[in-house]
Amino acid sequence: MRALLAVPLVVVGCATPRVDDPPLALELMVVGLRPDERAELRDRLCAVEGVTDCQMVEEAPPAPIAGKKKKKGKDDAPPPPPPPSREARFTFGYRGSLGELRWRIHELPHPGLEAQGAEVRLSYRGFDNKAPSIEVLEPAPGTVVTEPVVNVTVRVPDVDTAAVDIGEEDGQQAGELYRAAVRELPEGESTITVKATDRAGNAATVDITVTLDTTPPELEVEVQVPSYDKAVVRGKVKDAAKLTIDGREVPVDMFGNFQKEVAVDPDTSYTEVIAVDAHANVRKIRRSVKVASPLSADSK
Repeated sequence: MRALLAVPLVVVGCATPRVDDPPLALELMVVGLRPDERAELRDRLCAVEGVTDCQMVEEAPPAPIAGKKKKKGKDDAPPPPPPPSREARFTFGYRGSLGELRWRIHELPHPGLEAQGAEVRLSYRGFDNKAPSIEVLEPAPGTVVTEPVVNVTVRVPDVDTAAVDIGEEDGQQAGELYRAAVRELPEGESTITVKATDRAGNAATVDITVTLDTTPPELEVEVQVPSYDKAVVRGKVKDAAKLTIDGREVPVDMFGNFQKEVAVDPDTSYTEVIAVDAHANVRKIRRSVKVASPLSADSK
C-alpha cells in the first residue's frame, strides 16, 4: 500500500541554522497509514540523526462506515481489519538544513512515503542591533588649540539614545545635540572618544583628534651697536609665522635667519624682537642698544 505524505513545517530560526539558532520545530502529517505503519514510521522518524523531542500525536479514529446495522450472532464473520487512518501527526525538533531533512525522510525504507507538499513558516523575534549614528559638529578635523580645553558638540539623531559620553564627560543633551567641554588636554595631539549608547545596549564610537600647542617659536637674537645712533639686529627663528623688530615686520630666509639695521634713539635703551607662530604663541626677546654718547665728559 502506498502512503501519502503531507508535510506542514513550522520552522523557528532559518533553514540552515547558525550555532546559536534554535532547532527547527517541525510538524509532520501523514495520511493513508494503518496504525501499525504509523507506529513503525514513528520509530524510524525518531531514529533519524538530528531529530529530537520526537513524538506522535494521536488523532481521532476514522469515522465509521455508513450502512445498515446487523444484529450480533455466533455465525457472524469476524470484523474486517481497521481501515487506514485518515491522518497521523508527528512533532519533533531538528538541527540541520530543511533540504537535508526532506532527503532523510525520503530515504526511510518503510512505510513508503510520497511527498504531497511542504509549508514553511519562519518565526523570529525582532530586536534592535543597530548602533546610534554620531556626527561631529565641533571641533573641526585637525583643530589646534592653545588652551588645555576644547568644546565638543555632536549630533546623535537616534530616538532611543540612552547616553552620550564625550571623553570622560557626560554629554549634555539639547534635542539631538550633545555638548561637553573636555579639559586638561596634554601638550601635543590628543584623541577624544565619543560614545553613543542606545536603550538596547548598542554602542557606536567616534574619535576626535585635537592638538594643544602652547609652545612659542624658538628665537635667538644678537645685537651689535657699531655707533651711538644705529644697531644691527640679527638672529635665527624657528616655527614662526611672523617676526617683528620694534613693531616692524622683518623677512626671514628659508633657513630662519634674519637681520635688520635699526636706528637708535637717544632715549631708547633696548630693541624688542617678537616671533609669533601660526597658533598665536608668542616669544619676545629684548636686547640693550645703549652706548655712551659722543658728547660725554670723556670725549671733551
